This record gives sequence, C-alpha cells and structure tokens, in this order.
Amino acid sequence: MKSDFEKFREVINQSISVIDRSQRTEFTKIDIKNTIADFDDADSLLSRCEEITSKATRKARPKIRILHHFACSGGTIISKSIGALPNVFLLSEVHPTSTLHLGTGKPKYLPTDISSLVRYTNPPEFDSLAGNLFCSSIKVVNEHIEKYGGNVVLRDHTHADFCMGKICRKKSAVLEVLEDEFDILNLVTVRNPIDSFLSLSNNNWIHFTPGTFESYCKRYLIFISQFNQKQIIKYENFVAKPEKTIKKIANRLDLPFSDSFINTFPVIAVTGDSGRGGEYIEKRPRREISSLLAKEIKKSKSFKTLVKKLGYKTGVVE
Repeated sequence: MKSDFEKFREVINQSISVIDRSQRTEFTKIDIKNTIADFDDADSLLSRCEEITSKATRKARPKIRILHHFACSGGTIISKSIGALPNVFLLSEVHPTSTLHLGTGKPKYLPTDISSLVRYTNPPEFDSLAGNLFCSSIKVVNEHIEKYGGNVVLRDHTHADFCMGKICRKKSAVLEVLEDEFDILNLVTVRNPIDSFLSLSNNNWIHFTPGTFESYCKRYLIFISQFNQKQIIKYENFVAKPEKTIKKIANRLDLPFSDSFINTFPVIAVTGDSGRGGEYIEKRPRREISSLLAKEIKKSKSFKTLVKKLGYKTGVVE
C-alpha cells in the first residue's frame, strides 16, 4: 500500500508531465525526491513549484502592439494606415488615467466607461484601480480579437503623459500598466519637431508650461528616451514612400501586410483625426514660422540634441 508521501510524489510527477506536454510552454525536468528526508524543507518544494508557475506565466503572456507619437506629428494618418491592414483592430488614443475627455462641470453621460464612472465616486487609490481596469479590459479585447484571427494595435495617447502641465512623466503610463502582463511590440513615429510644434500651436494644444519651443523639445527628448533607434519611424519617410514604410512597420509589429491600405485608410475612423486631412498621402508645405519662433529655434539647445538623435537637420528650413 502506498504511503501518503508516495501518493503526493506521484501526483506531482503527473502534474509536471502534463506541463511538459503543453504546447505553450517548455520546462526543464525536475527531479522529485524519493523520501521526505531528501527535501531540505517545505519552503524548498514551494519555491520550486512557484518557479514552475512563474515560467508558465511568463511564456503564456499574450502579445500586444503599441504605437507612440506626439500630437500633430503625423501619427493619425500612420495609425489609420496600420488600421487598414488585414485583420488589424486599432484602438485609438488609449490611456489608463487621462481625464481630458471629461472636461469640466457636471459629470458626463458615460454608460460604458466604467473607469470614468468610478472616478466620479472618488475612491481611494484610484489610479491603481484605473490601471487594473485598463489592463483587464485590454486583455479581454485582445483575447476576443485573437480568437477570430485578428491583431489588436493600441495607439498610446502620449500627449497626456508628456505634454500636460508643468511636469511630464518619464515613461508611458500605458507601458507601465501593460508591460508585466503582455509581451509588447513598440513602435514610435516622429516628425520634425518644428513642424509638429507649429501644428500644435495652430490647434491651441500647447497644454504644458512653459509653452516654449525649448520646453517642447525637452519633453520630446524624455519621450524618445524610452525607445531605441530601431523602434523609431519618421513621418517624412512615410509620406515619401508610404507602401515601403507601412510594410516596414508591419514587419516590426508582426502584422500582415497588404498594399491595399493605400486605398482604404481614409475610411478608418479614429479619434484625434485633427490634421489637415485628405484622401492622399503626400508631403504638406510647412506652416509659416514667426520671427519670434525662429529665434526660439536658433537658441534651443534641446532642439539641437533632439534633431541629432532623430536624424534631422538643425536649420529652420530643410
């Protein structure tokens, strides 16, 4: 008759065998001891079990793709082009804790926005709760879309992190919330900071203080410091060669590619579609630079550092 320990050992071995056969994970064989005396202590066994669980969790993490860019830098048209690729589902301007959509005054009617409705109740540690709600929602959406053979792409609302108030974040809030639960494929799109700042000013979207060009470039440097050069795509290259650039993006984000996006991107509906619009991807003339801004550009040390990192010329006119 088997002892209780022998039965326990048999169950553990059967469990490890099941894990070994899993198609989703691979594990090193673990030698289960023959007697209780062979174990150093109960904590040793628990530690080994936790190691197995930890490995299974890490290897089973779902994949998610995230686009990052500053406002008015051409991110909308690039996002729409990616959203027009086969089986791609783009969630535009996501953020776990932003309040920009709430405005001021009386609470808005937001029946499906659980996070905002909870915010109105003013609970303790709301940002932590909002992060958990955000992560859980992305998981549910991702699982649903993957079940039907699709791919979810998130468009990070970077403006909320780096271009609001006196102090900006050091890291994307979306990344902080999702990086422990997902394997993330990141891609950053940039535009000459002169052009994006001009557009930002034209839209009255300078929400940071001081609202200077130097401050803008400092924030841009903090933003791109999260990423490496291989993750950065220039808007100017996109408008010059859209098919080639979107194919490059699709490869980096492990997405299916079809050059049909060039005809279908205008019908993709996204938030933040505030640029000059149009059904064609083409280079647009630079907005007029005031004499005051021209002086700011020439004096800005951060601008010189930024354009060097991004590979732009330092002159006002290119």
